[in-house]
Formats: sequence, structure tokens, C-alpha cells
Amino acid sequence: MLIASRQKAVIASVKAGIAEKFRIKDMGRVRFILGIEIDYNMERRTLGISQKAYTESIIKKVGQENAKPCLTPLEPGVQLTKADEPQTEEDKAKMKSKPYRSLVGSLIRQAQPFPGEPR
Repeated sequence: MLIASRQKAVIASVKAGIAEKFRIKDMGRVRFILGIEIDYNMERRTLGISQKAYTESIIKKVGQENAKPCLTPLEPGVQLTKADEPQTEEDKAKMKSKPYRSLVGSLIRQAQPFPGEPR
């Protein structure tokens, strides 16, 4: 469970309330939770979050670790049609082994804003 507040007294109060009902262990300042890396800069009093590890896991899952980055995988304006679908049974069988649906779901999750982040 992650407890966050600007006020240490609030954190202490919440932890005490939970500890009355459950056995808890304070693991200190969070660095990584639910695929999100958290970076603190105490001098500037800022907190940064990153999903780099999750992004890298998506890339690895689809076997694209050696792919070259690009802004868009197709030339702008390209319109895909039914004619671009696999036509032969062999091509259709090859496409079944591609994790397209899983990749799209992962990318949609990745693109969702964090709670409180402007859309």
C-alpha cells in the first residue's frame, strides 16, 4: 500500500490507523510500484514518474529490442485497406503468431494518463 502526503503527521496517522487492525511493515520511500519508477529530487522538492521499465517490457515481449526508433511506422497519409490483410492461409497462419492484440492493449494502457495528469 502506498501512502502519500505532504504532511508527515498525516502519513503517521494513516499508518497508525492501519496498524491498529493489521500487521504492517514500513518499507520506506517508494522507488518502484505497479510498473512505475518514482524519482525524488529533494533539493528541488520535485517528484518524477516514469514508465520506462513497462515500455521496455512491451518492446521485449514483442521481440523488438533491436528495432530502430521512428516517429511513425508508416509514411504519413498511408491508408490501409482490406487488400492489405493476409490473403493466403499461410500468411494468415503467420499472423496468428503475432501478438498484435496484446501489443495494442499494452500500448493503450501505456498511453493512459496517470490519475491527476491532464489529458
